[in-house]
Amino acid sequence: MSVDLTMPLEWKTATGDAAKMLEELQPNILKAHARDHFSALFLRFSEATSAMKFLASLVPLMKSAKTHLEEVERFKTEGVKGSPYVGTGLTSAGYRFLKIDVPQDESFRLGMRSQETREKLNDPPRSTFDSGYHDEIHAVVIIGDGADAPMTARRNAVLALIPPAVSVVADSAG
Repeated sequence: MSVDLTMPLEWKTATGDAAKMLEELQPNILKAHARDHFSALFLRFSEATSAMKFLASLVPLMKSAKTHLEEVERFKTEGVKGSPYVGTGLTSAGYRFLKIDVPQDESFRLGMRSQETREKLNDPPRSTFDSGYHDEIHAVVIIGDGADAPMTARRNAVLALIPPAVSVVADSAG
């Protein structure tokens, strides 16, 4: 898939590879989600095949970037609230664990546990991290919605998919 990133993306009229990208890209990449209620599940994997199957099982719970943009526009014009947000991301350690090529950004490669990265980002020392953040984290799943009940229902759906080879090591709610 080839998308020209030197030009602004006209998402409403996108065709070809750009349209395909919008349908396949998770939300929150092109437009930030703004939700009053969220849960961030920080995960560690113990077996790669199960972890990959788990990540794939999240896809039906996620909307596409295009759907997200449509929901944002509908909210602005009609006041209609969108569907719950589910997004996921891998850490550098997660990429390595799953044997996927790690993005080239040096701070990303070093990870948040690295003193060099924390200093660059002006983050506090590791000793101040809550206990769930001391060990290696492979992924995060973020669930959000404007209301608590839909967010909680979607969070419970995510939790129900987690196999024994995937552990929730920290959970941050807001």
